[in-house]
Amino acid sequence: EHTYPVLSDLQFNWQYTDSEATFDEPDNRIYRYDQRDEGDFVFSSRNDSNSRVFSTLADQSRNIRHDWSLPISFKDHHDLLFQFGQNWVNKDRNSDIRRFVFEDVGALANEIDRNDPLSQILNPEFIAPDGFQLIEVTRATDNYFASLDIKGTYYGFDYAYKENLRFTLGARHETFDQSVTTFRLFDPDQSPITASLYDDDWFPAFSSTWIMNDSHQFRINYSQTATRPDFKELSSAQFKDPVLNRNVIGNPDLVVGKITHYDLRWDKYFSPGEFVSLSFFYKAFENPIEITILPGSSRIISYDNADAAENAGIEVEVYKDFSFLGDHLAHFYLSANYAYIDSEIKLSTDGPSGQTNNTRPLQGQSPYVANIQLGYDNKEKGINGSLLFNKFGKRISEAGTSGRPDIYEQPFNQIDFVYTHKFGRGWKFSFKAKNLMDDKVVFLQGEEITRTFTRGRGFSLGVSYDVF
Repeated sequence: EHTYPVLSDLQFNWQYTDSEATFDEPDNRIYRYDQRDEGDFVFSSRNDSNSRVFSTLADQSRNIRHDWSLPISFKDHHDLLFQFGQNWVNKDRNSDIRRFVFEDVGALANEIDRNDPLSQILNPEFIAPDGFQLIEVTRATDNYFASLDIKGTYYGFDYAYKENLRFTLGARHETFDQSVTTFRLFDPDQSPITASLYDDDWFPAFSSTWIMNDSHQFRINYSQTATRPDFKELSSAQFKDPVLNRNVIGNPDLVVGKITHYDLRWDKYFSPGEFVSLSFFYKAFENPIEITILPGSSRIISYDNADAAENAGIEVEVYKDFSFLGDHLAHFYLSANYAYIDSEIKLSTDGPSGQTNNTRPLQGQSPYVANIQLGYDNKEKGINGSLLFNKFGKRISEAGTSGRPDIYEQPFNQIDFVYTHKFGRGWKFSFKAKNLMDDKVVFLQGEEITRTFTRGRGFSLGVSYDVF
């Protein structure tokens, strides 16, 4: 950060970041046993009953950024701020996967007792030319390299009159260039497949704040943003989702999506820390990216652009301390917010998605979200604690295909507790307890349960020291 008082306090900030992330998973073994009608489990005869996978990935990222801001004040209570900045982002990725399976190719493999443990099935006695053979089944799309280049330039203008009126006008120009190339590891004569995505666009933004009678605040915001696929969503390389245990494959035909945001908010302040607010919002989506299920029995997860979507809602938020009940309760407070959201997405009827409903709520969007926080904040003693409750309405986790209903994640209650205590000079103790109720997570397709589990409770202790 640099400030130049002789140039009207011109401020210049710059940053350079160079980072690398690597992933190495050697010999990840997956085996499958199926339960028979008799109740016992046997080594599966499916062709995916066993696998040994070797995976490596390397990501490199570089970022250069600089920002300029020039404040100017004139007459009485008129303040201007001119802003300009640029940033460059470059990312490179190399992903390599090798897959192997033991395949039963002869009569010797039929002599095994599939009730036996794995160590007695895949052992040297049955690994032979007429038994199990280790073969490589690396897919043609398992190996890919990718690159991403983003160049952004923004311009901003901010005007404030006293503390009553402020508005900001700005625009960002961004050039986005991404490519993902998949190739056959052992077939150099086969041409690689490259998926490219290029976007060059402007994104305007406007916001204004008006304060009336020192207690009422009105805000209006407008902006445009973009949604773009990441490397794995654009690549035709297939991978397995570790949570869903489902195969996932990207879509090289994805295009950039755009979102237009409108927000209107009113705040009423009763004191510097107590308020109630009411806000309305509307978002218009163009070519939004959603998770889809490829037609067929394999039920492979993929991604696709919808035609359009809308998201509108209202949110109420309140913050109130308990000082009105006496000084001994002044450090306690209650914070709550509730949002009601109505969303709708329209799918293209030209593609082969096979989804049951061409018009439905947005995937992952709940019709309501509720949060309640009961807290204690004593800055003099350095103590802060809060009990938090969260609940959301049922939301689509997976769109139904081939006439089957959409799969909805059902509501559940979550309660967390957070406590921090500062002591000494720079020391802080923290304790966190997450998901204390450990409610069941249930996914329903119509009336049928497709998946259910509990996330478990989490507890953590921490001690930190701040040298500054």
